[in-house]
Amino acid sequence: MNTKNLLSYFSAKTDLPISPNEVASKIVSYGISDGVKFVGVSLDEKVVKGAGVYAEPVVCTEVYYVINDTTKWQRLVCCKELLHLFDTEGAKSASSAHISDLISNMCLGSVSQGADDNIIQTFTDHAMVFYAMAILLPLRARELMMSDYKSGKLTVDTISDWADIPIEAVQIVMSDAWLGLYGILNGN
Repeated sequence: MNTKNLLSYFSAKTDLPISPNEVASKIVSYGISDGVKFVGVSLDEKVVKGAGVYAEPVVCTEVYYVINDTTKWQRLVCCKELLHLFDTEGAKSASSAHISDLISNMCLGSVSQGADDNIIQTFTDHAMVFYAMAILLPLRARELMMSDYKSGKLTVDTISDWADIPIEAVQIVMSDAWLGLYGILNGN
């Protein structure tokens, strides 16, 4: 199973909001993890929004999110971190030093500024945000809202409240460019 299968599963959902627990349950059903635990931690949300720890031989996943961030950001971050369970070996961080470098590279805001051995991890981390957006504001729900959104009957704020995700994410998903980006995420 991979992110494409997960996108396909959630794409037809119209009942919002999608819960990170529902995403976690679906991932566990794929056999990728034996369980998921969400852990709120006190961090500077301007530096890092979340992290995941994946342990073996029993794969128990802990997803860390910033406890003093908004619920909308917590939900997006938790979903994004869950999706890292699908990372390929080259995209996984092999050590705490790699994770530290990855956080530094993400804070710089540009994949091209990352060290050569962290470019894949930095790119993957950024890409998973878009996958999380696609899951938490599914394609079918977007389609059903689009005419009212285009006519001004629905606002970004309202959709953000319904989907319980940040306004910035809604703006991207409701943009004209989204279907092209979704096609890339879905491998089309």
